[in-house]
Amino acid sequence: MTSKRAGQANVGVAAADDASALYYDPAGLVATPGGELIVGTLGAYSHLSINDERAKLPERVGFQLGFRAGLPLGGALKDRFSVGIALHLLPHNVARIIAPAPDQLFYPYYGDRLARIAVLPGAAARLGGGISIGAAINVLASLDGSITAAEGSTRAIDARVDERVPTVARVIAGAQWQATPVLRFGAVYRQRFSAPFTTTARTMIAGEPIDLDLRAEGAFTPHQVFAGVHWTTEAFATAFDVGWSKWSGYPGPYVEVTSQLPLVGPVPAQAPH
Repeated sequence: MTSKRAGQANVGVAAADDASALYYDPAGLVATPGGELIVGTLGAYSHLSINDERAKLPERVGFQLGFRAGLPLGGALKDRFSVGIALHLLPHNVARIIAPAPDQLFYPYYGDRLARIAVLPGAAARLGGGISIGAAINVLASLDGSITAAEGSTRAIDARVDERVPTVARVIAGAQWQATPVLRFGAVYRQRFSAPFTTTARTMIAGEPIDLDLRAEGAFTPHQVFAGVHWTTEAFATAFDVGWSKWSGYPGPYVEVTSQLPLVGPVPAQAPH
């Protein structure tokens, strides 16, 4: 989030003190007084290949907007509360869920990392003693619905698709401690996130039902716990982050298909482990 953090090796748990803190550590929203508006763009290029064929990124360009402002309170509450919102926007799509077949080769980590709108509203409070806390909500839409198909009057298949877009929201929560004027510590927890896709297909062919249940998860990121330290003077600043990501909880990128066939019964899909 933001070119400044990209230029600093994506380190920001204790260093973030602007709108980028909504992702790196929301407590950083109150690290400095005042506020700002950040506008930028993010581009990516894939030099990966599979079987001598270039692996293309579905979304190569995105636009970013970050805003942070302190609440105009006076007295003992002055400069103690800040709110903000960070956005990553795509030119054409809200989200693109990539769920390949089990025999299709691809890069799951890079395939859809940029292929969704990110909306991160949040707030932070300064508690005293140099300690601040904050939280943000990682918001996106999932996809849920059904497909009904049957033979029409001309024996062709007539289909009806009903899809709805429910909201998915996950928490990013963190804390920072300004131990000295030049030394700050931080810690953050980012909840597991994904954009689930579920669709039930009900098809009638020659009077026989063929049912399919499709499930997949896109834009997956695991539970994450990160800690960091930031040391700065008027002439020099350095930061260090260390973290843990629970990739063992990754359900896999492949689409899961469970079918109900005439005379055969249920046929569960066997996705690769």
